[in-house]
Amino acid sequence: MKSFFIPGTFLLLMLCAAFTSTGQNTLKLRISGNSSRFISEPQGSEIPFIELDSLNKAEGTIRDFVHKGELGAEVEIMMSLSDKVWFGLELGNSRMSGTCDTPDFYNFQYSGLLQLHSTDTSSFPPIITTYQTNQPLKYKTTLFNILGNLRFYPAPDGKFRPFIKVTAGISLVATELSLRNPDLWYDALPPSEVAGPPVLFSQGTSGSEKGRYPAFTFGGGIGFEYQINEKIALYADGSYRLIHSDIVDGKPNMDFNKDSGKLIRFNTNANTSKFSLGIVYTLNDDIKLLGGGKSVKKGGGGKEGRTAAHLPFYKLKRF
Repeated sequence: MKSFFIPGTFLLLMLCAAFTSTGQNTLKLRISGNSSRFISEPQGSEIPFIELDSLNKAEGTIRDFVHKGELGAEVEIMMSLSDKVWFGLELGNSRMSGTCDTPDFYNFQYSGLLQLHSTDTSSFPPIITTYQTNQPLKYKTTLFNILGNLRFYPAPDGKFRPFIKVTAGISLVATELSLRNPDLWYDALPPSEVAGPPVLFSQGTSGSEKGRYPAFTFGGGIGFEYQINEKIALYADGSYRLIHSDIVDGKPNMDFNKDSGKLIRFNTNANTSKFSLGIVYTLNDDIKLLGGGKSVKKGGGGKEGRTAAHLPFYKLKRF
């Protein structure tokens, strides 16, 4: 529950600010494509299982994963709190992947988390055997994000509007670590053994027993909007995100405890990057929540009009 406190508090404060802001608010819709990539796991070093270091060294050259960005999408409702400050509620998915031709043996392969197995059908009852392997691997990770964004526009009065943003919320993590060339494993099995799925670890996927892992996400970034016409603007941003989950790179983290002789799982933070490109569409420039618009007198009949403070194209319109 503690992992939900910070993002939940951030979203609640921003929603309260939006609904208690006085004056007129502008409401916009953002639709963007994105590309996300795993960067690193700074606190992810493990205490190796027994002689795992010696085993890995005996296998020769070991290389890290090559991480790749994949395409995702996101949608966001954005509301002005002032002419320079905007709050947004974002829903979307981020996808990333990686490959490694000469991986380590990993601690989790010597625990109950290992899923790579075969079934010996020649015995009764059938015998299930799990397999540790350092054959070429790949992973695919998908994040379903529920995020609050707070943007600050230092120069809001122009077609080109740069901004900085802060992000917090929840990411639901799904991942799968599998053999890159499963035929190598299939061919090495005895004829009496039936191979299971070529998956070493998975969570939140269609073939896994456990659902998506809810992870606290925090980050920030910079970007800009470029107004095309009164309703539509181009949008781009680059973001850094910290995700509190050990499986963003496909591998669960475990330490070997020499006193107990057991492997103990631990959580950590993953650093990721994201680039977004899309459009922003102005839905309404005269939304009143708990406050009202500023009243001004019109000449002639003594009627009152309102000014909208945060309109696109940055000129006050009178109604």
